Amino acid sequence: MRTKTVAVLLLALFMAACAGTRPGDLEGRWRLDTATDADGAIPTDVGDRPTVFFADGRITAKLHCNTLSGDYRANSSGRFDLVDAAITDMACVEREAMDAEQRLAQALEGVTRFAIEGGTLTLEGEGITLVYTADTTPTTRPPTGGDPDDPVSSPADPGAAGVNRWFPAETFGRWELQRGVVDGEEIPIVGGFPVTLEVTELGFGGKVCNAYGFSPNPDDPEAFPQIFSTMMLCEGDGVMESERMYLEALGRFESARLDGGRLIIEGDGVQLIYIPVG
Repeated sequence: MRTKTVAVLLLALFMAACAGTRPGDLEGRWRLDTATDADGAIPTDVGDRPTVFFADGRITAKLHCNTLSGDYRANSSGRFDLVDAAITDMACVEREAMDAEQRLAQALEGVTRFAIEGGTLTLEGEGITLVYTADTTPTTRPPTGGDPDDPVSSPADPGAAGVNRWFPAETFGRWELQRGVVDGEEIPIVGGFPVTLEVTELGFGGKVCNAYGFSPNPDDPEAFPQIFSTMMLCEGDGVMESERMYLEALGRFESARLDGGRLIIEGDGVQLIYIPVG
């Protein structure tokens, strides 16, 4: 009887441990409470309060004034890896905020484990502990008014912090470029280098050879943001030219809509057609 009781207790403990490392539980937005690295506490009360947002294998981390984005991998053993991370390069107004976000970005890149207990997410690495609280504040709401045939004119409240102002909610998801034209010239799609785009409530990002993301314009929050990317040298004929043309085309964004299950982005001399992934 005692052996059976011990076995039941061990099973319960095992299930509880696994429940804290389910990768699907990462999805959503989390606000940073405390952060430490090998040098001690990282200030969290300078600049904007940092957050992380996980969706469909992508991470978007708002630092104090810049944004880090990339892919991530997590498993039920609590393993966590950040992949192909890129970060915007805006100068913070306060030197303390700049120093703090550099340490925070390095800490995020050094995370190797995660655990979730209740509404608390803990990310850890060698000498690194980042503690986040689940953000349950809604970030989008149904559009009020606007032209139902023009989804871009009726997104979530463009004045709400953290809301994707440029893509309608029905376009949120992962996409792959099927065809692109810029100034009448086809964008070459090189085998082995699919052109991807992920759209979430916080913004967008993706990958060709390099990973790319966005940096909002602080002087005009409703304007389409500046696009940034990592700067690796890509091997393969035509890959760099494909990436250059694509990022130039995306930077001319004027509207986004769904058409027959495909995502269509259009701008000055530009049309990008995507098909859903997964």
